[in-house]
Amino acid sequence: MRIITCFGLSVLLSGCAASTVNYYTQTIDSWRGGSAKNLVQGWGLPDQKLIIPGGNTMYVYSTQSFRLTNPPASPPIGVNFSPNGRPVIVPMNGWQPNGGRGPAPLCWAIFEANPKGVIIRTQIQGAGCYGGENFAAAKSNPERK
Repeated sequence: MRIITCFGLSVLLSGCAASTVNYYTQTIDSWRGGSAKNLVQGWGLPDQKLIIPGGNTMYVYSTQSFRLTNPPASPPIGVNFSPNGRPVIVPMNGWQPNGGRGPAPLCWAIFEANPKGVIIRTQIQGAGCYGGENFAAAKSNPERK
Protein backbone atom coordinates (compact mmCIF):
# COMPACT_ATOMS: atom_id res chain seq x y z
CA MET A 1 0.00 0.00 0.00
CA ARG A 2 2.84 2.38 0.86
CA ILE A 3 4.43 1.80 -2.57
CA ILE A 4 1.16 2.58 -4.35
CA THR A 5 0.75 5.79 -2.34
CA CYS A 6 4.32 6.89 -3.09
CA PHE A 7 3.87 6.09 -6.77
CA GLY A 8 0.61 8.06 -6.89
CA LEU A 9 2.21 11.07 -5.22
CA SER A 10 5.19 10.99 -7.58
CA VAL A 11 2.86 10.92 -10.59
CA LEU A 12 0.92 13.90 -9.24
CA LEU A 13 4.09 15.86 -8.46
CA SER A 14 5.62 15.13 -11.85
CA GLY A 15 2.42 16.46 -13.47
CA CYS A 16 2.85 19.74 -11.59
CA ALA A 17 6.50 20.00 -12.56
CA ALA A 18 5.70 19.46 -16.24
CA SER A 19 3.23 22.34 -16.24
CA THR A 20 5.81 24.90 -15.08
CA VAL A 21 8.25 24.57 -17.99
CA ASN A 22 9.69 27.92 -19.02
CA TYR A 23 9.55 28.26 -22.81
CA TYR A 24 10.81 31.86 -22.89
CA THR A 25 14.39 31.22 -24.05
CA GLN A 26 13.51 28.69 -26.73
CA THR A 27 10.71 30.95 -27.99
CA ILE A 28 13.06 33.91 -28.33
CA ASP A 29 15.79 31.75 -29.88
CA SER A 30 13.33 30.39 -32.46
CA TRP A 31 13.62 33.74 -34.25
CA ARG A 32 17.32 33.34 -35.17
CA GLY A 33 17.44 33.20 -38.95
CA GLY A 34 13.84 34.45 -39.17
CA SER A 35 12.44 37.58 -40.71
CA ALA A 36 12.27 40.85 -38.75
CA LYS A 37 9.09 41.65 -40.71
CA ASN A 38 7.47 38.45 -39.42
CA LEU A 39 8.70 39.25 -35.90
CA VAL A 40 6.89 42.59 -35.91
CA GLN A 41 3.77 40.97 -37.39
CA GLY A 42 3.76 38.36 -34.61
CA TRP A 43 4.91 40.48 -31.66
CA GLY A 44 3.60 43.90 -32.64
CA LEU A 45 5.64 47.09 -32.73
CA PRO A 46 8.72 46.92 -30.49
CA ASP A 47 9.09 49.09 -27.42
CA GLN A 48 12.35 50.35 -28.90
CA LYS A 49 13.82 50.06 -32.40
CA LEU A 50 17.44 51.08 -32.66
CA ILE A 51 19.92 51.26 -35.52
CA ILE A 52 23.30 50.22 -34.13
CA PRO A 53 26.81 50.72 -35.53
CA GLY A 54 27.29 48.52 -38.55
CA GLY A 55 23.75 49.14 -39.82
CA ASN A 56 21.98 46.37 -37.93
CA THR A 57 18.61 47.03 -36.28
CA MET A 58 17.72 46.04 -32.73
CA TYR A 59 14.10 45.31 -31.85
CA VAL A 60 13.57 45.51 -28.10
CA TYR A 61 10.45 44.17 -26.38
CA SER A 62 10.02 44.61 -22.65
CA THR A 63 7.67 42.74 -20.37
CA GLN A 64 6.83 43.14 -16.74
CA SER A 65 5.70 40.04 -14.93
CA PHE A 66 4.61 41.49 -11.60
CA ARG A 67 2.94 44.83 -11.05
CA LEU A 68 1.72 46.54 -7.93
CA THR A 69 0.63 49.69 -9.79
CA ASN A 70 0.27 50.77 -13.39
CA PRO A 71 3.77 51.85 -14.39
CA PRO A 72 4.67 53.20 -17.82
CA ALA A 73 4.47 50.53 -20.51
CA SER A 74 8.19 50.73 -21.21
CA PRO A 75 10.98 52.36 -19.24
CA PRO A 76 13.32 54.74 -21.01
CA ILE A 77 16.30 52.64 -22.03
CA GLY A 78 19.78 53.13 -23.38
CA VAL A 79 22.16 50.80 -25.14
CA ASN A 80 25.69 50.21 -23.98
CA PHE A 81 28.10 47.78 -25.57
CA SER A 82 29.96 45.07 -23.70
CA PRO A 83 33.74 44.64 -24.26
CA ASN A 84 33.00 42.01 -26.93
CA GLY A 85 30.70 44.41 -28.80
CA ARG A 86 27.33 42.93 -27.81
CA PRO A 87 24.56 45.39 -27.00
CA VAL A 88 23.43 45.64 -23.38
CA ILE A 89 20.13 47.35 -22.50
CA VAL A 90 20.14 49.59 -19.44
CA PRO A 91 17.34 51.64 -17.85
CA MET A 92 18.08 55.37 -18.03
CA ASN A 93 17.79 58.31 -15.67
CA GLY A 94 17.36 56.31 -12.46
CA TRP A 95 14.06 54.80 -13.60
CA GLN A 96 12.57 52.38 -11.09
CA PRO A 97 9.77 49.91 -11.79
CA ASN A 98 6.51 50.93 -10.09
CA GLY A 99 8.01 54.26 -9.12
CA GLY A 100 10.14 52.46 -6.54
CA ARG A 101 7.03 51.22 -4.68
CA GLY A 102 7.59 47.51 -5.08
CA PRO A 103 9.13 44.74 -7.09
CA ALA A 104 8.45 44.57 -10.80
CA PRO A 105 10.82 42.20 -12.60
CA LEU A 106 11.52 43.40 -16.09
CA CYS A 107 12.53 41.26 -18.99
CA TRP A 108 13.84 42.44 -22.31
CA ALA A 109 13.76 40.29 -25.43
CA ILE A 110 16.23 41.72 -27.92
CA PHE A 111 16.36 40.74 -31.58
CA GLU A 112 19.15 41.97 -33.84
CA ALA A 113 18.52 41.97 -37.58
CA ASN A 114 21.01 42.58 -40.35
CA PRO A 115 20.30 45.17 -43.09
CA LYS A 116 18.50 42.45 -45.12
CA GLY A 117 15.98 42.00 -42.29
CA VAL A 118 17.22 38.60 -41.14
CA ILE A 119 17.47 38.12 -37.37
CA ILE A 120 21.06 37.20 -36.64
CA ARG A 121 21.14 37.38 -32.85
CA THR A 122 18.71 37.13 -29.96
CA GLN A 123 19.28 38.06 -26.35
CA ILE A 124 17.30 37.97 -23.12
CA GLN A 125 18.07 40.37 -20.32
CA GLY A 126 16.53 41.02 -16.95
CA ALA A 127 14.42 39.21 -14.42
CA GLY A 128 10.96 37.75 -14.73
CA CYS A 129 11.56 36.17 -18.14
CA TYR A 130 8.90 33.49 -18.16
CA GLY A 131 6.79 32.06 -20.95
CA GLY A 132 4.47 29.09 -20.69
CA GLU A 133 3.02 26.93 -23.45
CA ASN A 134 0.55 29.63 -24.52
CA PHE A 135 3.38 32.16 -24.84
CA ALA A 136 5.41 29.72 -26.94
CA ALA A 137 2.43 28.95 -29.18
CA ALA A 138 1.64 32.64 -29.73
CA LYS A 139 5.16 34.09 -29.98
CA SER A 140 7.37 31.42 -31.57
CA ASN A 141 8.66 31.96 -35.08
CA PRO A 142 5.97 30.49 -37.38
CA GLU A 143 8.69 29.63 -39.90
CA ARG A 144 10.05 27.10 -37.38
CA LYS A 145 6.83 25.46 -36.13
